[in-house]
Amino acid sequence: MKKIEPLFTEPASRTAFLLLLLALLARIVCILVQQDSVGDPDSTEYLALAQSIRFHGVFSFGGPHSWGSSLPLNSHGPFLPTAARAPLYPLLIAALWWNAAPPIFAVQIVQVGLGATVCVLTYLIALSLTNYRTALFAGIITALAPLSSFMTAAIMSETLFTFLLILGFWFWSRKEGLLAGIIFGAAALTRPIVLPFVILIAISAAILKFNRGMHARIALGAFLIIVPWTVRNLATQNALVPIQTEGWAANLFLGTVDIPYGANSNQWMNFQADPAFRSIVSSSETETDAERRMLTAALNRIRTDPSRWLWTRVKEFPRLFADSGMYFVPFIPISPRLIKFIMLGFSFLFLGLAGVGMIAMRKNPRQFYFLGAFPIFMCCIQFPVYGEPRFMIPAFPLLAIFASIPLANFSWGQKLHHDLAPSDAG
Repeated sequence: MKKIEPLFTEPASRTAFLLLLLALLARIVCILVQQDSVGDPDSTEYLALAQSIRFHGVFSFGGPHSWGSSLPLNSHGPFLPTAARAPLYPLLIAALWWNAAPPIFAVQIVQVGLGATVCVLTYLIALSLTNYRTALFAGIITALAPLSSFMTAAIMSETLFTFLLILGFWFWSRKEGLLAGIIFGAAALTRPIVLPFVILIAISAAILKFNRGMHARIALGAFLIIVPWTVRNLATQNALVPIQTEGWAANLFLGTVDIPYGANSNQWMNFQADPAFRSIVSSSETETDAERRMLTAALNRIRTDPSRWLWTRVKEFPRLFADSGMYFVPFIPISPRLIKFIMLGFSFLFLGLAGVGMIAMRKNPRQFYFLGAFPIFMCCIQFPVYGEPRFMIPAFPLLAIFASIPLANFSWGQKLHHDLAPSDAG
């Protein structure tokens, strides 16, 4: 077993501090230039839940809540407990809600710190497994990641989720399985996409001899955090809801909608043009009812014409990685077409480099498998459903480590593997 190195030596701490400053600067700039951080229905839902927690002590929308509604909290109640969303991000907002007004700026400042810390954690993970040059490239890429930086200003769960996920992988890299699992459990209570990943880890502990104890501790730690919320949902919803009701059914349904290339860049305009989608959203009284109907509609479409659904998913899957950079348009005085061309080029170049890095590490699977596991899991689990680039933000730091391997190492074979020995600096 590899010896766990100290957290920081002098060169590592100096570089980590400079990367932290770079990441902070990039995210502060993004907050300063953005105007509207609460325009998305997701943001208003998180704020409504946080307001209910803060002022009424219950995880609720304040009454029946329809799917995708951006209406504010019904302050008169009834404050019916909901399981529509995962609880941790609304709890964070509620903890920062000190006055009557929503704590938008306070949340953004916390997210700046969390996003910058992700950069440092990425650097430290890479440093413990590879070498200084690779870790430095990974840190710089993560610090300047455009979509991750811009999402820092949004009242959305991506920044908190990414921080928890990468913190969990950092504990994993240090062989702290129980702590990694506890953090993964917290990540699942931020975005439930981690739950099936944890289940896969538990299955691997049961059927594989490799790292069985580590995998078992990770699964145990995660379930210790997740199960109490599941029990709460069972008591308040009279149904087995592991974490939340909103999400997969809607995304599965949206994944059946064919959006041709060259169509309007706002995919939601195309979704809203779908008659079945409009009917379900307009006639469902609650988000739970809408999710149930979307699941039925999606399965009917897939069953009726599976080849068309499969072709739709194959066509649309690259959009999961295609960051068009349209959020730059209001702030950079150049052609939107040019911005899109540059950003798409960088997106797929990055993905290609990450693929090369994964291939280069095929001879060291036991050292790097856990870093590649989550990005591969995300690619597989997102294939059947609607996806957009922000869904891959949590996997970006791990992919940045792999992309940094070919960037930092210009020769292959034995020399590459020699260079990738863990650096004395970390």
